[in-house]
Amino acid sequence: MTTTTPEEARTQIVNMVREFVRRDVEPVAAQLDRDDETPHKLIDTMKELGLFGITVPEEYGGLGLDYTTFAMIFEEISKGFMSLSGAIGTHHILTYVLTHYGTEEQKQRLLPDLASGRKRGGLALTEPEAGTDVANLQTTARKTGRNTSSTAQRCLLPMAVTATPSACWPELTLTPRPNTRA
Repeated sequence: MTTTTPEEARTQIVNMVREFVRRDVEPVAAQLDRDDETPHKLIDTMKELGLFGITVPEEYGGLGLDYTTFAMIFEEISKGFMSLSGAIGTHHILTYVLTHYGTEEQKQRLLPDLASGRKRGGLALTEPEAGTDVANLQTTARKTGRNTSSTAQRCLLPMAVTATPSACWPELTLTPRPNTRA
């Protein structure tokens, strides 16, 4: 599942992202930051560029690029507007988990929409008693046969009003890969 992106392709896509950042991101980044505004228009452009499917295999509608290329793309976006990189950073946590540990049915059902950006992954790292204080999270996971169960508690997520739920981590059934490194 791990591939190496050819150097010419890597250079082309990183240059394309660098130009996008120079042309579209840098002129508005400071204002978006001051206004604490979600950059919906920039995110739409990132969808058009295929940046929500950077590492998703081509067979599921992604670009199928390697993680070195992903890191270089992430770096270019971060140079222009660090907050914008979060849109693909948390998204790619979900696509990574599905690509490497999801069932074939989950991959076919979820990855095409995630790769195109029609659906977006996010990260809700919060609990009623801890907020986002990672050191005080109480959630545990236990192996139950072939599956894993979680003690996660739901709580209000104010920014979730713009989300389109497609998968919830505790509700995913993931296929373990013994003796492999992530």
